Amino acid sequence: MTIKTIINFFFLSLFVSFSNCVPKYGVNPKTSEIGPIDVKNTEQYYKIIDSMKNDLKLVELDSIWKMKYSELDTGYYLSGDVLYFNENPKELILIDFYSVRAVYNPMLCKDCNVDEDILNGLSPNLNTRNKKRIVKRVNDLFK
Repeated sequence: MTIKTIINFFFLSLFVSFSNCVPKYGVNPKTSEIGPIDVKNTEQYYKIIDSMKNDLKLVELDSIWKMKYSELDTGYYLSGDVLYFNENPKELILIDFYSVRAVYNPMLCKDCNVDEDILNGLSPNLNTRNKKRIVKRVNDLFK
């Protein structure tokens, strides 16, 4: 073995050792996602979204609900579609094609400031039971 081969082998083994220490993209168990949704195809997704938006036009929202809807629809840091559920528990849920991203439900965040009451998967006020309930509620639409 030549010196050059030994040095190359040393740096290669060093690189492999350190590359295993660096966190990989996408393997973080904590994300802002509340949970995944199971959409069969694009047509089904937009058919349900359009139906929910048409139903929302028939409902008279309080001013705070209108403000939160607008915040989720246009002002929230993620893009997606906002679903409004009038049945208990009454809530607004932001989804994209793959996941539930955020939720507004004043009952989940009674002690929050007004600017902190839209919850995501990292919000301490959103427990696992409620995350599962919200994801199930959305997934039931796509069955």
